[in-house]
Amino acid sequence: MEVLFLWTRCSDYIQKYQSGAQQVEYFNSKLAEVQSELFNDFSPLYGKNELVKLILDFWVREQTGTSASDGTVTAGTGDEVVNRPLSIGYTTSGNIVFQIPSVEESELVASYRIPQRAPNVSKKIVYYRFNTPNSVKFYPSVAVPFKMFYLIYPTEAHIAFTYTETDDEDVMTYDAANSEDLAWPAAADNLIIYKMLEKIGVSIREQLLQEYSKFGFTQDLAIGGNAQ
Repeated sequence: MEVLFLWTRCSDYIQKYQSGAQQVEYFNSKLAEVQSELFNDFSPLYGKNELVKLILDFWVREQTGTSASDGTVTAGTGDEVVNRPLSIGYTTSGNIVFQIPSVEESELVASYRIPQRAPNVSKKIVYYRFNTPNSVKFYPSVAVPFKMFYLIYPTEAHIAFTYTETDDEDVMTYDAANSEDLAWPAAADNLIIYKMLEKIGVSIREQLLQEYSKFGFTQDLAIGGNAQ
């Protein structure tokens, strides 16, 4: 969704309380809250709900490589922040030969006391732990060839303007070069619009609940926070 379109839908309501640069700052802060809340609501259900998967697929990345000799690897590229791995496989000649499951600390400690569960590549027993930010650790602590799919946090959308002073007023001109559009799929457009309007005080709770219900959320959803 173009951030300018969302601004157009919301700016008239914001003008009742804010003006000029304050209005832009207010809009961007609410937009950051909306993206964060939507992601927190939907991401726990990724892989369990096909409609939720449709919403979040844009934020899924793939990475292939080999970990360091101690089993560590950095997930993600550039400024992307990884939410969590979705699935990791052990590869040979580029082909996945077995899945690598995640493991909790207590499970990992217990596995070393049980020979049948102890990390051992030759027995196709490999585990991983994800440590933020963006760090994956394999067990046993050896070089592990892998293919990984992981979920990243959405890039922060925002709008920017240039300001020109005239004798009569300050003119705001949309600055496309310094704005960032929303990268969510079109299926999320109504959710984003309704959540933005709700954030700035427009009473549209029923419409918002209806949008959430399309993705399998129940009517007792706590709007403004995570799904219940």
